[in-house]
Amino acid sequence: MSKRPQDMPSGPVRDYDEIRKYIQPGMVAFFSGNTDGWKSVTNYVEWRIKNLQHPPHECTHVGLIDVVHGRRVLIEAVPPAVRLSPLSASLGHVLCPDGRFTRKYDGRVYIGEFDGCNGVAAADRAWENLLLPYDYKDIAAMRLGKERMDSSRYICSELVSDALSAGGVLLNKPHRGWVYTPADLILDKKCTVLWRVK
Repeated sequence: MSKRPQDMPSGPVRDYDEIRKYIQPGMVAFFSGNTDGWKSVTNYVEWRIKNLQHPPHECTHVGLIDVVHGRRVLIEAVPPAVRLSPLSASLGHVLCPDGRFTRKYDGRVYIGEFDGCNGVAAADRAWENLLLPYDYKDIAAMRLGKERMDSSRYICSELVSDALSAGGVLLNKPHRGWVYTPADLILDKKCTVLWRVK
Protein backbone atom coordinates (compact mmCIF):
# COMPACT_ATOMS: atom_id res chain seq x y z
CA MET A 1 0.00 0.00 0.00
CA SER A 2 1.38 3.40 -0.93
CA LYS A 3 1.77 6.08 1.71
CA ARG A 4 -0.98 8.68 1.98
CA PRO A 5 0.10 12.34 2.16
CA GLN A 6 -0.62 12.48 5.90
CA ASP A 7 1.64 9.49 6.59
CA MET A 8 4.97 11.20 7.23
CA PRO A 9 7.48 8.34 7.54
CA SER A 10 9.50 8.04 10.70
CA GLY A 11 12.38 5.80 11.67
CA PRO A 12 14.00 5.07 15.02
CA VAL A 13 16.01 8.01 16.36
CA ARG A 14 19.74 7.28 16.35
CA ASP A 15 23.01 9.11 16.95
CA TYR A 16 24.94 9.61 13.72
CA ASP A 17 28.01 7.83 15.10
CA GLU A 18 25.84 4.81 15.86
CA ILE A 19 24.57 4.39 12.30
CA ARG A 20 27.46 5.82 10.29
CA LYS A 21 28.96 2.46 9.34
CA TYR A 22 25.63 1.25 7.96
CA ILE A 23 25.18 4.19 5.58
CA GLN A 24 25.87 3.10 2.01
CA PRO A 25 26.16 4.72 -1.45
CA GLY A 26 22.80 5.60 -2.96
CA MET A 27 21.05 6.18 0.36
CA VAL A 28 19.27 9.49 0.70
CA ALA A 29 19.31 12.17 3.40
CA PHE A 30 16.02 14.01 3.89
CA PHE A 31 15.95 17.30 5.79
CA SER A 32 12.91 18.86 7.41
CA GLY A 33 12.13 22.29 8.76
CA ASN A 34 11.43 22.70 12.45
CA THR A 35 7.67 22.31 12.42
CA ASP A 36 7.32 21.34 16.07
CA GLY A 37 7.27 24.93 17.28
CA TRP A 38 4.53 26.54 15.23
CA LYS A 39 3.57 29.81 16.91
CA SER A 40 0.57 30.63 14.73
CA VAL A 41 -1.39 29.49 11.72
CA THR A 42 0.17 32.39 9.81
CA ASN A 43 3.68 31.09 10.47
CA TYR A 44 2.63 27.64 9.28
CA VAL A 45 1.12 29.00 6.06
CA GLU A 46 4.23 31.07 5.36
CA TRP A 47 6.43 28.04 5.98
CA ARG A 48 4.27 25.89 3.71
CA ILE A 49 4.36 28.38 0.85
CA LYS A 50 8.10 28.84 1.24
CA ASN A 51 8.80 25.13 0.95
CA LEU A 52 6.23 24.28 -1.72
CA GLN A 53 4.89 21.30 0.17
CA HIS A 54 1.41 19.97 0.83
CA PRO A 55 0.27 19.59 4.47
CA PRO A 56 1.42 17.97 6.59
CA HIS A 57 4.70 17.08 4.87
CA GLU A 58 7.77 18.49 6.54
CA CYS A 59 10.52 17.39 4.13
CA THR A 60 12.19 20.49 2.70
CA HIS A 61 15.56 19.36 1.28
CA VAL A 62 17.15 16.15 0.04
CA GLY A 63 20.60 14.93 -1.00
CA LEU A 64 22.20 11.69 -2.21
CA ILE A 65 24.81 9.91 -0.07
CA ASP A 66 28.04 8.35 -1.29
CA VAL A 67 30.97 6.73 0.51
CA VAL A 68 34.44 7.92 -0.52
CA HIS A 69 37.50 6.36 1.14
CA GLY A 70 35.40 5.47 4.16
CA ARG A 71 33.87 8.95 4.50
CA ARG A 72 30.15 9.56 4.07
CA VAL A 73 29.52 12.51 1.77
CA LEU A 74 26.37 14.28 0.61
CA ILE A 75 25.85 15.36 -2.99
CA GLU A 76 23.19 18.06 -3.07
CA ALA A 77 21.88 20.85 -5.26
CA VAL A 78 21.99 24.05 -3.22
CA PRO A 79 22.59 27.64 -4.32
CA PRO A 80 24.70 28.33 -6.30
CA ALA A 81 25.51 24.82 -7.63
CA VAL A 82 25.54 21.06 -7.09
CA ARG A 83 28.14 20.48 -4.41
CA LEU A 84 29.75 17.90 -2.18
CA SER A 85 29.98 18.12 1.60
CA PRO A 86 30.73 15.79 4.53
CA LEU A 87 27.47 14.17 5.60
CA SER A 88 28.30 14.76 9.26
CA ALA A 89 28.58 18.51 8.67
CA SER A 90 25.35 18.60 6.69
CA LEU A 91 23.47 16.92 9.51
CA GLY A 92 24.48 19.59 11.96
CA HIS A 93 24.42 22.91 10.16
CA VAL A 94 22.58 24.95 7.56
CA LEU A 95 24.51 25.55 4.33
CA CYS A 96 24.32 29.17 3.20
CA PRO A 97 24.73 30.37 -0.42
CA ASP A 98 28.32 31.43 0.22
CA GLY A 99 29.20 27.82 1.06
CA ARG A 100 29.61 28.35 4.79
CA PHE A 101 27.90 26.40 7.55
CA THR A 102 26.72 29.20 9.83
CA ARG A 103 24.21 27.86 12.32
CA LYS A 104 22.91 24.67 13.84
CA TYR A 105 20.27 22.92 11.74
CA ASP A 106 17.00 23.21 13.65
CA GLY A 107 14.96 20.54 11.93
CA ARG A 108 15.03 16.80 11.56
CA VAL A 109 17.17 14.61 9.33
CA TYR A 110 16.10 11.21 8.02
CA ILE A 111 18.19 8.57 6.25
CA GLY A 112 16.29 6.46 3.75
CA GLU A 113 16.88 3.95 1.00
CA PHE A 114 14.97 3.02 -2.14
CA ASP A 115 14.08 -0.58 -2.96
CA GLY A 116 16.02 -1.97 -5.90
CA CYS A 117 18.43 0.94 -6.13
CA ASN A 118 21.92 0.32 -7.47
CA GLY A 119 23.57 2.74 -5.08
CA VAL A 120 26.87 2.95 -6.93
CA ALA A 121 25.14 3.79 -10.22
CA ALA A 122 22.97 6.39 -8.50
CA ALA A 123 25.98 8.01 -6.85
CA ASP A 124 27.91 7.99 -10.12
CA ARG A 125 25.08 9.90 -11.82
CA ALA A 126 25.04 12.49 -9.04
CA TRP A 127 28.83 12.92 -9.37
CA GLU A 128 28.39 13.57 -13.11
CA ASN A 129 26.31 16.62 -12.19
CA LEU A 130 28.74 18.06 -9.66
CA LEU A 131 29.15 21.85 -10.05
CA LEU A 132 26.17 22.24 -12.39
CA PRO A 133 24.29 25.41 -11.44
CA TYR A 134 21.29 25.53 -9.12
CA ASP A 135 17.98 25.92 -10.98
CA TYR A 136 16.61 29.19 -9.63
CA LYS A 137 14.23 29.40 -12.60
CA ASP A 138 12.70 26.02 -11.79
CA ILE A 139 11.96 27.21 -8.25
CA ALA A 140 10.20 30.23 -9.76
CA ALA A 141 8.31 27.98 -12.16
CA MET A 142 7.15 25.78 -9.30
CA ARG A 143 5.86 28.79 -7.40
CA LEU A 144 3.93 29.89 -10.49
CA GLY A 145 2.66 26.40 -11.30
CA LYS A 146 4.48 26.40 -14.63
CA GLU A 147 6.39 23.53 -16.19
CA ARG A 148 10.10 23.99 -16.68
CA MET A 149 12.69 21.21 -16.95
CA ASP A 150 16.34 21.98 -17.69
CA SER A 151 18.78 19.06 -17.49
CA SER A 152 21.75 21.44 -17.36
CA ARG A 153 20.80 22.65 -13.85
CA TYR A 154 19.04 21.21 -10.83
CA ILE A 155 17.07 21.75 -7.66
CA CYS A 156 17.75 19.29 -4.82
CA SER A 157 14.94 16.84 -5.50
CA GLU A 158 15.53 16.83 -9.27
CA LEU A 159 19.16 15.88 -8.71
CA VAL A 160 18.22 13.01 -6.40
CA SER A 161 15.35 11.72 -8.56
CA ASP A 162 17.66 11.72 -11.59
CA ALA A 163 20.29 9.78 -9.64
CA LEU A 164 17.75 7.27 -8.34
CA SER A 165 16.45 6.71 -11.88
CA ALA A 166 20.01 6.01 -13.02
CA GLY A 167 20.17 3.48 -10.17
CA GLY A 168 17.17 1.64 -11.56
CA VAL A 169 14.42 3.03 -9.32
CA LEU A 170 11.07 3.62 -11.00
CA LEU A 171 9.56 6.44 -8.94
CA ASN A 172 5.90 7.31 -8.48
CA LYS A 173 4.74 10.23 -10.59
CA PRO A 174 5.40 13.55 -8.83
CA HIS A 175 2.50 14.96 -6.83
CA ARG A 176 2.77 18.23 -8.75
CA GLY A 177 2.72 16.33 -12.04
CA TRP A 178 5.97 17.59 -13.54
CA VAL A 179 8.73 17.96 -10.95
CA TYR A 180 9.71 15.98 -7.86
CA THR A 181 9.73 17.71 -4.50
CA PRO A 182 11.54 16.31 -1.44
CA ALA A 183 8.14 15.22 -0.07
CA ASP A 184 7.41 13.25 -3.27
CA LEU A 185 10.59 11.27 -2.69
CA ILE A 186 10.21 10.54 1.01
CA LEU A 187 6.59 9.47 0.46
CA ASP A 188 7.36 7.30 -2.56
CA LYS A 189 6.26 3.70 -2.03
CA LYS A 190 9.80 2.47 -2.78
CA CYS A 191 11.37 4.61 -0.05
CA THR A 192 12.03 3.16 3.38
CA VAL A 193 13.04 5.57 6.13
CA LEU A 194 15.68 3.75 8.14
CA TRP A 195 16.54 6.27 10.85
CA ARG A 196 15.95 9.75 12.08
CA VAL A 197 19.30 11.23 13.06
CA LYS A 198 19.64 13.07 16.39
